[in-house]
Amino acid sequence: MYTRYLPRSVGLIFLILLVTACATTRITGEWRDDSYTRPLSKILVIGLSASTVFRRVYEDQLVAQLEAHGVTAVSGAAVLPDGAEASQEKIREAMAGKGFDTVLVTRLIDVETQKTYVSTADYIVPPPYYRNFYDYYYRARPVVYRHDYMVTDTIATLETTVYETTGNRLVWVVTSESFNPQRANDLAAELSQFIVDKLAQDGLI
Repeated sequence: MYTRYLPRSVGLIFLILLVTACATTRITGEWRDDSYTRPLSKILVIGLSASTVFRRVYEDQLVAQLEAHGVTAVSGAAVLPDGAEASQEKIREAMAGKGFDTVLVTRLIDVETQKTYVSTADYIVPPPYYRNFYDYYYRARPVVYRHDYMVTDTIATLETTVYETTGNRLVWVVTSESFNPQRANDLAAELSQFIVDKLAQDGLI
Protein backbone atom coordinates (compact mmCIF):
# COMPACT_ATOMS: atom_id res chain seq x y z
CA MET A 1 0.00 0.00 0.00
CA TYR A 2 1.38 3.36 -1.00
CA THR A 3 1.12 6.39 1.23
CA ARG A 4 0.62 9.68 -0.62
CA TYR A 5 2.22 12.73 0.93
CA LEU A 6 3.21 16.25 0.09
CA PRO A 7 7.02 16.53 0.25
CA ARG A 8 8.07 18.66 3.16
CA SER A 9 10.34 20.63 0.83
CA VAL A 10 7.31 22.11 -0.98
CA GLY A 11 5.93 23.58 2.22
CA LEU A 12 9.39 24.72 3.27
CA ILE A 13 10.04 26.54 0.00
CA PHE A 14 6.60 28.23 0.16
CA LEU A 15 7.26 29.39 3.73
CA ILE A 16 10.66 30.82 2.81
CA LEU A 17 9.22 32.70 -0.17
CA LEU A 18 6.44 34.07 2.02
CA VAL A 19 8.81 35.25 4.74
CA THR A 20 11.37 36.83 2.41
CA ALA A 21 8.71 38.61 0.36
CA CYS A 22 8.13 41.24 3.02
CA ALA A 23 9.79 42.79 6.00
CA THR A 24 8.89 41.75 9.52
CA THR A 25 9.79 43.71 12.64
CA ARG A 26 10.16 42.48 16.20
CA ILE A 27 11.20 43.99 19.53
CA THR A 28 14.61 43.01 20.88
CA GLY A 29 14.65 45.30 23.92
CA GLU A 30 12.50 47.92 25.64
CA TRP A 31 12.50 50.29 28.62
CA ARG A 32 10.29 53.09 29.87
CA ASP A 33 10.26 55.55 32.74
CA ASP A 34 7.17 54.51 34.71
CA SER A 35 7.04 57.92 36.36
CA TYR A 36 6.22 59.51 33.01
CA THR A 37 2.49 58.99 32.55
CA ARG A 38 1.40 61.95 30.41
CA PRO A 39 0.24 61.11 26.88
CA LEU A 40 2.42 62.55 24.11
CA SER A 41 0.71 65.57 22.57
CA LYS A 42 3.15 67.29 20.19
CA ILE A 43 6.10 65.24 18.95
CA LEU A 44 9.12 66.19 16.90
CA VAL A 45 9.91 63.12 14.79
CA ILE A 46 13.55 62.58 13.80
CA GLY A 47 15.03 59.83 11.65
CA LEU A 48 18.81 59.71 12.00
CA SER A 49 20.06 58.24 8.74
CA ALA A 50 22.82 58.94 6.26
CA SER A 51 20.17 58.37 3.59
CA THR A 52 18.19 61.57 3.07
CA VAL A 53 15.55 59.59 1.17
CA PHE A 54 14.98 57.12 4.02
CA ARG A 55 14.91 59.90 6.60
CA ARG A 56 12.28 61.92 4.73
CA VAL A 57 10.13 58.88 3.92
CA TYR A 58 10.30 57.52 7.47
CA GLU A 59 9.58 60.86 9.15
CA ASP A 60 6.62 61.53 6.83
CA GLN A 61 5.23 58.02 7.39
CA LEU A 62 5.55 58.28 11.17
CA VAL A 63 4.01 61.77 11.26
CA ALA A 64 1.03 60.46 9.27
CA GLN A 65 0.63 57.45 11.57
CA LEU A 66 0.77 59.59 14.71
CA GLU A 67 -1.68 62.14 13.37
CA ALA A 68 -4.07 59.28 12.56
CA HIS A 69 -4.02 58.60 16.32
CA GLY A 70 -4.88 62.23 17.08
CA VAL A 71 -1.32 63.24 18.02
CA THR A 72 0.29 66.37 16.61
CA ALA A 73 3.62 65.45 15.00
CA VAL A 74 6.17 67.36 12.94
CA SER A 75 8.96 66.02 10.74
CA GLY A 76 12.47 66.82 11.96
CA ALA A 77 13.46 67.71 8.39
CA ALA A 78 11.01 70.63 8.53
CA VAL A 79 12.47 72.04 11.75
CA LEU A 80 16.10 71.09 12.36
CA PRO A 81 19.13 72.49 10.51
CA ASP A 82 20.73 70.18 7.95
CA GLY A 83 24.09 68.55 8.51
CA ALA A 84 25.63 66.27 11.11
CA GLU A 85 27.67 69.15 12.54
CA ALA A 86 24.72 71.27 13.70
CA SER A 87 25.49 72.55 17.20
CA GLN A 88 23.29 71.97 20.25
CA GLU A 89 22.62 75.70 20.36
CA LYS A 90 21.29 75.72 16.79
CA ILE A 91 19.12 72.70 17.52
CA ARG A 92 17.68 74.36 20.64
CA GLU A 93 17.02 77.56 18.68
CA ALA A 94 15.26 75.64 15.92
CA MET A 95 12.97 73.89 18.42
CA ALA A 96 12.33 76.91 20.66
CA GLY A 97 8.78 78.22 20.88
CA LYS A 98 7.25 75.42 18.81
CA GLY A 99 5.54 73.66 21.71
CA PHE A 100 7.09 70.21 21.43
CA ASP A 101 6.58 68.20 24.62
CA THR A 102 8.60 65.23 23.32
CA VAL A 103 11.15 64.28 20.68
CA LEU A 104 11.11 60.84 19.06
CA VAL A 105 14.40 59.74 17.47
CA THR A 106 14.99 56.60 15.42
CA ARG A 107 18.47 55.61 14.33
CA LEU A 108 19.88 52.68 12.40
CA ILE A 109 22.31 50.72 14.56
CA ASP A 110 23.39 47.93 12.24
CA VAL A 111 22.59 46.04 9.04
CA GLU A 112 23.57 42.38 9.01
CA THR A 113 23.40 39.77 6.27
CA GLN A 114 22.91 36.11 7.21
CA LYS A 115 23.18 33.14 4.86
CA THR A 116 21.26 29.95 5.67
CA TYR A 117 21.79 26.59 3.99
CA VAL A 118 18.43 24.99 3.11
CA SER A 119 18.13 21.31 2.31
CA THR A 120 15.07 20.25 0.33
CA ALA A 121 15.49 16.60 1.31
CA ASP A 122 12.38 15.25 3.02
CA TYR A 123 14.15 12.86 5.36
CA ILE A 124 16.55 9.94 5.44
CA VAL A 125 14.72 6.89 4.15
CA PRO A 126 13.66 4.83 7.19
CA PRO A 127 14.67 1.16 7.36
CA PRO A 128 11.16 -0.38 6.88
CA TYR A 129 11.04 0.86 3.30
CA TYR A 130 14.08 -1.23 2.37
CA ARG A 131 11.79 -4.28 2.31
CA ASN A 132 9.86 -3.09 -0.73
CA PHE A 133 11.64 -1.90 -3.88
CA TYR A 134 8.84 0.39 -5.04
CA ASP A 135 8.48 2.17 -1.71
CA TYR A 136 12.23 2.40 -1.31
CA TYR A 137 12.82 3.81 -4.80
CA TYR A 138 9.88 6.22 -4.52
CA ARG A 139 11.28 7.74 -1.32
CA ALA A 140 15.02 7.42 -1.93
CA ARG A 141 15.17 8.98 -5.39
CA PRO A 142 14.07 12.55 -4.35
CA VAL A 143 16.72 12.53 -1.62
CA VAL A 144 19.44 11.73 -4.15
CA TYR A 145 18.26 14.28 -6.72
CA ARG A 146 17.46 17.09 -4.34
CA HIS A 147 18.42 20.70 -5.04
CA ASP A 148 19.78 22.45 -1.96
CA TYR A 149 20.31 26.21 -1.94
CA MET A 150 21.24 29.24 0.15
CA VAL A 151 18.81 31.82 1.54
CA THR A 152 20.14 35.30 2.32
CA ASP A 153 18.41 37.34 5.03
CA THR A 154 18.99 41.03 5.70
CA ILE A 155 18.46 42.19 9.30
CA ALA A 156 18.27 45.90 10.13
CA THR A 157 18.66 46.77 13.83
CA LEU A 158 17.13 50.08 14.91
CA GLU A 159 16.75 52.06 18.12
CA THR A 160 13.85 54.41 18.83
CA THR A 161 13.90 56.77 21.81
CA VAL A 162 11.48 59.33 23.21
CA TYR A 163 12.77 62.31 25.19
CA GLU A 164 10.63 64.66 27.27
CA THR A 165 11.65 68.21 26.38
CA THR A 166 10.90 70.08 29.63
CA GLY A 167 13.35 68.05 31.71
CA ASN A 168 15.38 66.85 28.70
CA ARG A 169 15.18 63.24 29.89
CA LEU A 170 14.73 59.82 28.34
CA VAL A 171 11.27 58.35 28.97
CA TRP A 172 10.96 55.47 26.48
CA VAL A 173 13.26 53.34 24.31
CA VAL A 174 12.72 50.33 22.05
CA THR A 175 15.26 48.40 20.00
CA SER A 176 13.94 46.40 17.10
CA GLU A 177 14.99 44.17 14.22
CA SER A 178 13.45 44.33 10.76
CA PHE A 179 13.96 41.27 8.56
CA ASN A 180 14.39 41.42 4.79
CA PRO A 181 13.32 45.00 4.01
CA GLN A 182 13.35 45.22 0.22
CA ARG A 183 13.15 49.00 -0.15
CA ALA A 184 13.50 52.08 2.03
CA ASN A 185 9.78 52.78 1.57
CA ASP A 186 8.83 49.29 2.78
CA LEU A 187 11.00 49.55 5.90
CA ALA A 188 9.76 53.07 6.66
CA ALA A 189 6.10 52.06 6.35
CA GLU A 190 6.41 48.95 8.51
CA LEU A 191 8.66 50.54 11.13
CA SER A 192 6.45 53.62 11.54
CA GLN A 193 3.37 51.41 12.03
CA PHE A 194 5.30 49.22 14.47
CA ILE A 195 6.45 52.21 16.56
CA VAL A 196 3.01 53.80 16.70
CA ASP A 197 1.39 50.50 17.69
CA LYS A 198 3.95 50.08 20.47
CA LEU A 199 3.43 53.64 21.76
CA ALA A 200 -0.33 53.01 21.81
CA GLN A 201 0.15 49.68 23.58
CA ASP A 202 2.24 51.40 26.26
CA GLY A 203 -0.41 54.07 26.75
CA LEU A 204 1.72 56.98 25.53
CA ILE A 205 -0.63 57.98 22.72
